[in-house]
Amino acid sequence: MDDSFDESLEFTLTEEGGYTDHPTEPRLATNHGITLARLRRFLRDPGLGRDDVRHVPCATVRALYLADFWNRTRCDALPPGIDLMVFDHAVNAGPDRAGRALQLACGQKRSEIDGAVGPDTLGRVALSDSLTLLDALTAMQRTGYRQTAAYTLFGENWLARLDRRRTKALELMAAEEPLSRR
Repeated sequence: MDDSFDESLEFTLTEEGGYTDHPTEPRLATNHGITLARLRRFLRDPGLGRDDVRHVPCATVRALYLADFWNRTRCDALPPGIDLMVFDHAVNAGPDRAGRALQLACGQKRSEIDGAVGPDTLGRVALSDSLTLLDALTAMQRTGYRQTAAYTLFGENWLARLDRRRTKALELMAAEEPLSRR
């Protein structure tokens, strides 16, 4: 599959925004959607502080998103548009949740769902119609957001982001359509 990591990353970074360190945010300092705890884990440096998050280099941001979200959810093996849906959802809700939503959307039995995007999931994705899969994935992500404890605080924003994510996914799908089908 065509790798659209850079386009997906651009979308996600726009959604995540810049540096925040609001006292009511339980994750504390965040920049480009990267928390201090995640940056410490990724760089294996427990001594990092808020200024390290504030001034995290773009190359580190890219490498972290590639390793912790894109590669972990096998977005490189997903069709254009679906890759963005899974990647941005992984960033926003966690890679395991994003993997489970994809598994449900492509028809895996609940008893088989583990959140890990592996050969069975990828095989089911390959057999799916991309637009049908997009609709199912959107529905699974919407349901997942509504089931979280923080929905009352952040739900409207999450659902608005999901709608923007779906719109961008449709753009990516259309760009990949063969000219003969347009």
